[in-house]
Amino acid sequence: TYYMIPFENAAKCYALDADGKFTFQDKAADTRVKLVKYVEPEVTINGITSGKYYRICSPDKAMALSNNASTANDLVVSMTAFEKNDLGQIWQLTYKGGYWQVKSACGNVCLDNPAEAHSKFNNQLIQWKTSGGENQKWTFEVVDDGFYMIPFENAEKCYGYNDNGVFIFQAKGGENTKLALGSWTLTALAEIAYFASCYKRAMAIFRKPAAAYSF
Repeated sequence: TYYMIPFENAAKCYALDADGKFTFQDKAADTRVKLVKYVEPEVTINGITSGKYYRICSPDKAMALSNNASTANDLVVSMTAFEKNDLGQIWQLTYKGGYWQVKSACGNVCLDNPAEAHSKFNNQLIQWKTSGGENQKWTFEVVDDGFYMIPFENAEKCYGYNDNGVFIFQAKGGENTKLALGSWTLTALAEIAYFASCYKRAMAIFRKPAAAYSF
């Protein structure tokens, strides 16, 4: 058990009083508190588990949605060939308030449905820093053995990829609008992050001018 003590105070602490309120009072045996670890309940909807990592893939899983390991705002994301060690293809899906947030494993950016009536980016899907706004709320609607990826409050359209792999806002049922999700483990994610950091360090060394080395 613990005493919960405010900054620079040794004699008193906060604890529950007889009315069930936390009040400032003298330390005593009955003013101690316990800490209990909170474990987020696991939420799974249509086979998607909140907080887990996934690839957003073509139905045959030969391609996956990637940001090329970038955390830039306004970046147009696109399908690239499936690559085991591409951290940019890994996305964390978190269920919040009835919708899914799709956050990059590379940093604090999420898939974002562009504003301005879908015209600013020619109806293309982008990523933007995590905001929790409506532009970053998604529904994965089950279709056959896959999903439609639908932006906030839209029932008729979804995002699907064109021949160049770019995700375009379009009517459901169009070519390449059905997607698959491939789960990914934290262990595998950590391995990718480790090798990516090793690669960056190695490239930083190789790019140094010869004069920077002492022999």
